[in-house]
Amino acid sequence: MELLAPAGDMQSAKAAFSAGADACYIGGGFSARAYAANFAREEILELLEYAHLRGKKVHVAINIMLKQSEVPKALEEAAFLYETGVDAIIASDLGFLSQAHRLFPELPLHASTQMGVQDAGGARLAAELGCSRVVAARETTLEGLRQMAQTGIEVESFCHGALCSGVSGACLLSGMAGGRSGNRGKCAQPCRQSYELLGEQAYHLSTKDLCA
Repeated sequence: MELLAPAGDMQSAKAAFSAGADACYIGGGFSARAYAANFAREEILELLEYAHLRGKKVHVAINIMLKQSEVPKALEEAAFLYETGVDAIIASDLGFLSQAHRLFPELPLHASTQMGVQDAGGARLAAELGCSRVVAARETTLEGLRQMAQTGIEVESFCHGALCSGVSGACLLSGMAGGRSGNRGKCAQPCRQSYELLGEQAYHLSTKDLCA
């Protein structure tokens, strides 16, 4: 088993490793954590050296829904990460995954939670695209996790943090309501706000968070 933690900057990554994380997942220019500090290329190189000296791993997220015009730049980023020896790229765009696997067949690819994979069929599709691991959609049931594991692919599951009121990677509420797309890493979390329904003011859409 591998314990992972998110890191928005160098200090967070080092703290996570010190606390026992086996790996950190970080973002560069194409991650779904648009409002984190994220990492420049020099910082990625620094963190990789720091992590590998301590037997730790670094996964880099390129997991927003890419615009067609962004794909060449994202593949250029993948080439840089491949050359630096990153431990995995986390992605959700099907076209990007397919091209990255074709260009860099030895680069470990992980299907992001933003792909919304919840069952064995989704896991098999991810494997066909070249993924060695699936990060399950946060709302996946235990039975869904078992089914995915039985396909032979590595399965990663969130055990702490926020749940989406829509299906992971498919919620359009923030983009439609305020022009901040969750699938571009800019979710404003309108589901966390209070709404009036049939005369009752309450947090009708706000889900309970994961807490393992």
